[in-house]
Amino acid sequence: MSDMIFRLKVTLDEIRPPIWRRIDMPSDITLARLHLAFQAAMGWQEAHLHEFRIDGGEYGEPDAEWDDGRDHRSDRRYRLDTVASVGSRFSYIYDFGDYWVHRVVVEKALPPEPGVRYPRVVTGKRACPPEDVGSVPGYYDFVDATADPAHLRARVDDRLIWRSVRSRMVRPGCHQRRPRGEVQGHAVATPRPRAPGPARAGAKLYGR
Repeated sequence: MSDMIFRLKVTLDEIRPPIWRRIDMPSDITLARLHLAFQAAMGWQEAHLHEFRIDGGEYGEPDAEWDDGRDHRSDRRYRLDTVASVGSRFSYIYDFGDYWVHRVVVEKALPPEPGVRYPRVVTGKRACPPEDVGSVPGYYDFVDATADPAHLRARVDDRLIWRSVRSRMVRPGCHQRRPRGEVQGHAVATPRPRAPGPARAGAKLYGR
């Protein structure tokens, strides 16, 4: 176990009221596993490529279709505590189509608590958007649709909205824009990162 825990606050950019999580993370976690922890904590499904942008460096899963000759470093080779410290701010980008930008702050360093499994979500608010919803504008359209059952029924022929509703088993109103309470205290499973490969299915559904 790491002898240092970083407390991170992760906030999804451009969404109001904010969607955020506060997470306790071993400081020596690799960026590849940090990505998996963010996916689990936020509620994403790891269906697209991702990237960390830290102090001018770009870290992620190498992919020839998206790198465009940039100095893109493998996130498997870097630990969090080698690229960030208390007070650091950086970005985590998920899905280069919808382009979800998460603002990350390293708030503090803590000693590990005996018997606690890390990473863990300390607290947070609001569910993340469904996958492939169409970025921020599509998310707000989705929120309006799910808040109004009549509107939702009228949109069942819209494949994007209907697929999102079915896949997430969303009830009308569950993604309303006002806060819906907190989530806290659960450990975040971080499965072994997958081997580098082609872009995830659907990664180019929406151009950028």
